[in-house]
Amino acid sequence: IVKSGSFRLIPSGGFQVIFEFIYTFIGDLYSGIMHKDYKNSVLFSLLFCVFIYILMSNWFGLLPFVGSLVLHTQGGVVPIFRAPTSDLSVTASLAIISVLLTNALGISFGGLKYLTKYVNIKSPIDFVVGVLELISEIGKVLSFSFRLFGNVFAGEVLLAVVTSLTYGVFTLPFFGLEIFVGLIQALVFFLLTTVFISVAVSHEH
Repeated sequence: IVKSGSFRLIPSGGFQVIFEFIYTFIGDLYSGIMHKDYKNSVLFSLLFCVFIYILMSNWFGLLPFVGSLVLHTQGGVVPIFRAPTSDLSVTASLAIISVLLTNALGISFGGLKYLTKYVNIKSPIDFVVGVLELISEIGKVLSFSFRLFGNVFAGEVLLAVVTSLTYGVFTLPFFGLEIFVGLIQALVFFLLTTVFISVAVSHEH
């Protein structure tokens, strides 16, 4: 937000060039999945903001003061700052929002008929398929939550262990690895959410 005030029609700074490259790259991925132009798309703007939020949350844990400032309590040592996505409650919230948004858009495009994928009593087979669909939605929440949480939390633990064992000598390569992992995890969350939304709003439903 602070940097956006210096954006120009013709990029002249490194930050704007990098940001526009990421925006265009993510937009092209969105267009390829949704078969719609990402420009002037409210849905893409929302998903891109989620991507940026997750990316910054993943990288926040790599800042020098994060994890090093702690409070000593009776229950143990508690860090003052930590990466938001290293907390399961945050990743679970993002996962629930993703699944709810997918189903809300499915109902918006397909009407109440969309709900027949979950509740269908036309035949025993259809009923069983509906139950499996409900279970798969729960599985999506669990998968989203633990994939993002596990990778970010494990990365923090890995950096802490490597730093303590090698006195920071071999920390830099793993630091670069965690930057890459943070980017990939944000991209995976964006892509999976986009794919699920694309399936939900397709005419098949």
